[in-house]
Amino acid sequence: MSTHRVIEDKLDECERKALDSLSGYKFSMFGYWAGQWVAINKLLLPAERRKNPFRDLVLRAREMREARKEAA
Repeated sequence: MSTHRVIEDKLDECERKALDSLSGYKFSMFGYWAGQWVAINKLLLPAERRKNPFRDLVLRAREMREARKEAA
């Protein structure tokens, strides 16, 4: 198995574990696995890097934060 394939498999594993953790209210573990995903993704060449699969979650969190600010 090529090194590139091993990295791709690890990215898939980290993404799955991060989402499994978040869906189970295990926020610390979500952060751990999301962080691992980011670190492993940086091992790829810039042209090969994946887009962050957690981006939509981040954007939604920002929307929620802004809505709370406006409501206060």
